[in-house]
Amino acid sequence: IDGNEYQIKHESSNKSVEVFKKKMVRQWWTNKLREEWERMSMDNFKLYLEVVKFHLYSLNRQMIMETSANQSMLDVIKEYDNKFQSEKT
Repeated sequence: IDGNEYQIKHESSNKSVEVFKKKMVRQWWTNKLREEWERMSMDNFKLYLEVVKFHLYSLNRQMIMETSANQSMLDVIKEYDNKFQSEKT
């Protein structure tokens, strides 16, 4: 293995050792990549959860605001309705 950690020199007379080294390096890199990918996907998952939580929270706030607005509108309608009914009698 030369200066770069992942390049193999083909000068060895013992081919099995050379192949073994190649496999080791490939396995090492695969593990490194897998670890990195797991870490990244976990971070992304955490971020995704935060985004979902935020969206749910804002959706919930919006729904509360809309329902309270609807409720106050209903109250106004009922009030007018009652006035109208009392004026009719």
